[in-house]
Amino acid sequence: MGDDQPIQPARKGGGIFGLLWWVGIGLTVYVLSTGPVVRYCSQQGKRALPGWAITFYMPLIFLSDNVKPVAHFMEWYVGLWEPDRKK
Repeated sequence: MGDDQPIQPARKGGGIFGLLWWVGIGLTVYVLSTGPVVRYCSQQGKRALPGWAITFYMPLIFLSDNVKPVAHFMEWYVGLWEPDRKK
């Protein structure tokens, strides 16, 4: 009752750190979504990804073709989802 401090409005948004957080979450989900897509296509009897998947994952395909650590990670990760895959 005797508090003379003004009430500050609640802060909205997270600023740059909130933005970076959500961009990081989005990129993580994007990369990790490759495994389920490969498994789904494999279960449908397809040996190759459909055109929409190739278009959607083109940045990852490009990185895998040009950056050896990315290629190793993707081979390992996709192998978790499709263990009987032939290299």
